[in-house]
Amino acid sequence: MRAYLELVRVPNLFTAVGDVVAGYLLLSRGVGVDRRALVAVAAASVALYAAGVVLNDYFDRDLDRVERPERPVPSGRVAPRSALLLGGGLLGLGCLLALAAGAVSGLVAFLLATCIVLYDARGKRVPYVGSLNMGACRFLNVALGASAVPLGRIEPWLWFVLPVASIVMAYIAAVTVLSTGEVWGGTRAVAAAVFAVLVGVVAAVLWLGMTDRLSDSTYLGFLALFATATFSVVGRVVLSPTAPNIRRAIKVCVLSLLLLDAAFAAGAGGLGYGLLVALLIVPSVLTARLFAVT
Repeated sequence: MRAYLELVRVPNLFTAVGDVVAGYLLLSRGVGVDRRALVAVAAASVALYAAGVVLNDYFDRDLDRVERPERPVPSGRVAPRSALLLGGGLLGLGCLLALAAGAVSGLVAFLLATCIVLYDARGKRVPYVGSLNMGACRFLNVALGASAVPLGRIEPWLWFVLPVASIVMAYIAAVTVLSTGEVWGGTRAVAAAVFAVLVGVVAAVLWLGMTDRLSDSTYLGFLALFATATFSVVGRVVLSPTAPNIRRAIKVCVLSLLLLDAAFAAGAGGLGYGLLVALLIVPSVLTARLFAVT
């Protein structure tokens, strides 16, 4: 059981929920929340995320025998065929759960599942294209949450969802670029570029607030926490781009996505929703003490 919990990266699963809640609130603004639909897309997101990391380890099994032999598949604790079957099953489950929230959610989940498979099977092996592919997965995860809100017009998607999903995409793409040095170390140039993206992400969120897309000012507190956490660890990598520093930065940046999502949730739906998303950090951090994040 522990091997399978390691395989699905338990600490990371909570970040998938944060994306979905933020996406849902961007359109609903916290009014008339359909809990059934929201739970359906949140569960779908968790299943799809778990599928992605399981299939990642399946496709990387030969490389991991050299670079990450402690992982469940190369260590022999989980058979490759079992990982493949589990990953495929979770993809199907995620799409079915999303359908419970409606046809649009089912379509978005299918696109997300396709993007996940493309990344695991091929995209991650193409420099920088893989990072954009990973960012696109998070883009679609935010869209999955928004898809559960019934709307007949495209304008709210363009005004609220597209900018936020793009910010999340840029952030995760940058973190993915940084992660290429988690085994053998990285370079100051790459770390500095990632730091610049982080500054751009914070500036973009502030811009959303100035244009009233994040109308509740309590988002600023969560954004400040996000900036403090990520700037410190990535700044350390800029000064010393060693593998241990990069691994720590990746762990903090992945978990800090919940703070970014909390900023969006608070800005769109109020402080209560922001706190709800931010509290997901607690189980995420606790499980990160037991299971690897990367």
